[in-house]
This record gives sequence, structure tokens and C-alpha cells, in this order.
Amino acid sequence: MLPDRYRKLEALPRPGRTAMDALVERQRQRFHGDLRTVDRWELHMTVDGEFSLMAEARGQSR
Repeated sequence: MLPDRYRKLEALPRPGRTAMDALVERQRQRFHGDLRTVDRWELHMTVDGEFSLMAEARGQSR
């Protein structure tokens, strides 16, 4: 249980950043080669209290 708490603490945004900044940065890391634009996005809270960002990409991937 304690490692899970540390993981959640480490996932918190650094001072001066918002939670949305952290979510966008995570998506950029996961999809760094995808140059499509974001058309529609949704922010969800999971059952364990974490946030999840879903973004719909438009255009051709390069």
C-alpha cells in the first residue's frame, strides 16, 4: 500500500504546474511522434480518484 501512495505523490504536478499540464505532458510522452491535432478531449476521474485524459486526434499521422 505504501508504494502506491508514493506513486500517487510522485504523479502530482510540480509547483507552478496544474494537474492538466501534467496530464498533457504524459500524453505527449506517450504519443511523442504523433503530429496530429487534438479535436475533442475529455477529462475523466477514475474509480480510484486519479484523472484520465482522453484526446481524439484529427488529421494524418506522420
